[in-house]
Amino acid sequence: MTEVSKWACSHAYFRVCAPVGYDAAVTMWGWLGIGLFLLMFLMIGSGSRKVVTSVFAGAGDWIEKYAPLSYAILAVIVVVPIVAAIVVMKWPPPPEPEDPLARYKQEDVMED
Repeated sequence: MTEVSKWACSHAYFRVCAPVGYDAAVTMWGWLGIGLFLLMFLMIGSGSRKVVTSVFAGAGDWIEKYAPLSYAILAVIVVVPIVAAIVVMKWPPPPEPEDPLARYKQEDVMED
């Protein structure tokens, strides 16, 4: 059986070079796209547009009202995922598992 190199498989280059992992990046962008798509349809109707803009205005007022605390909360919300991504990227890979059947492998008796 022939060995296939890691670079020969589909999207291997992007999987290796993605900062948070290829699958996580695709999932993240997918959820962001779905959210923006739904937000676009929410902004079409005038009633839902008023609700969404009032929610954002209320959030802005809350941030202004509780300035030091709200900025600290926003900093934690932004910094924690970044630190978690850095920790995951820098985490050492697990060691290769030992072949449990290696000790039962017999030596070739008749070598040429």
